[in-house]
Amino acid sequence: DNEGTISLSRDDQLRLIVQNCLFYQDSNKEIGLRGDPFDGYALPIVRYCLSDSGAAQFTQGLASVTNQDPDFVSDNDWRLRDGSPCIDRGNSLADVDPLTPGVQLLPLADYQGAPRFVDGNFDGDATVDIGAYEFLGG
Repeated sequence: DNEGTISLSRDDQLRLIVQNCLFYQDSNKEIGLRGDPFDGYALPIVRYCLSDSGAAQFTQGLASVTNQDPDFVSDNDWRLRDGSPCIDRGNSLADVDPLTPGVQLLPLADYQGAPRFVDGNFDGDATVDIGAYEFLGG
C-alpha cells in the first residue's frame, strides 16, 4: 500500500515542495507514491521538515530533522515545548505565491495568529519554526 498523508500518483504532473511541515505519528508512510516507475520530475522535495519515518527518504539535506520527537506540549496541543528540535529550524522564505516569480517571505503570523518570526532558541536570529505554531518562549 503506497497511501500516505500526502499521496501522489504517476499521473500527477507536478513538482511538490513540502516545507516547514511536521510529519509525526500520522501514518506509517507520510508521503505515498503510486505507480512505477516514478520519474524524477514527480518526486516530491521535502525540506525544512520534521519526519519520524516515511518523508525522510525524500529529504534533500536542507535543515530537515528526521527520526525525532517534535516535543509537543501534549497529544492535543501541538505547540512546541522549549527544547524542541523544530524551534528556529524552518525556512522563512518560500514560493507561497506561484504567480509571483521567486520566493516570498512567509506570513507574519502562525496558525494561532501569534508572531511568526521569533528567536525561540535565543541565538540572535529570528527564524520560523517547523510546524504550524511558533514557539514564543517560556
